[in-house]
Amino acid sequence: MSRPARAQRPSVARRIGGLVLNVVVILVLASVISTLLRTFVVEQYHVPTQSMELTIQPGDRIAVSRFSDIQRGSVVVFRDDLGWDAPQPDTRPLWRRAAEFVGFLPKSTTGYLVKRVIGLPGDHVTCCDAEGRLSVNGVAVVEPYLYSRQGSTAASNFEFDVTVPAGHIFVLGDHRDESADSRFHWCSADGVAPDLVFPSLDSVRGPVVAVVWPHAHWSKTAVNEQLAAIPTVDAAPDVGVVSVPETC
Repeated sequence: MSRPARAQRPSVARRIGGLVLNVVVILVLASVISTLLRTFVVEQYHVPTQSMELTIQPGDRIAVSRFSDIQRGSVVVFRDDLGWDAPQPDTRPLWRRAAEFVGFLPKSTTGYLVKRVIGLPGDHVTCCDAEGRLSVNGVAVVEPYLYSRQGSTAASNFEFDVTVPAGHIFVLGDHRDESADSRFHWCSADGVAPDLVFPSLDSVRGPVVAVVWPHAHWSKTAVNEQLAAIPTVDAAPDVGVVSVPETC
């Protein structure tokens, strides 16, 4: 009685080729899924600056929701379309750019900024009252997250009075002493430059929902509920800088 023929085992080269193909397929699928998640659900950013201390500290990684509404009092990431930061050369190596693009590494904030939304379209924002607070639509706001190395509790070290135009926002950093935010871009070579004060809503990537790294800094990024609860008003069609510091 003859023995049944044994099935030929794949050669070593074929087995290695199959393993490599499986790894490539897995990496491609992971890249596609990561890119979809980053584009439509959540993306991560690395924050190198001090402007949002102590809510977000230098070196923190933050998670940004891509499908949540922007509300007053939330911390947001937005493109620096207004040129608030001086242009910096992109020194990232190619491998890091690729890793950031597919979501394996958090995106650098080159070309992006992180601030807190204080005013939405139509809001009238003023500062400061006798207690050093800013007001939105006539409501004085308590800001428990404010930080100052000088120990100041004032919302700003100078007064301002603005009305936010349609399609734009007014933003401030939580570390007011170190934040080049909407308060610091009033002027140009031609004098008052209101177009530089208000980032566009279209530039907003989304609200920051959490600090995700390092582990010791993990926290949800809270919305200032008092700011969020202030009734909205009709959006002003034009930029409305009512008064600015005497710097122009």
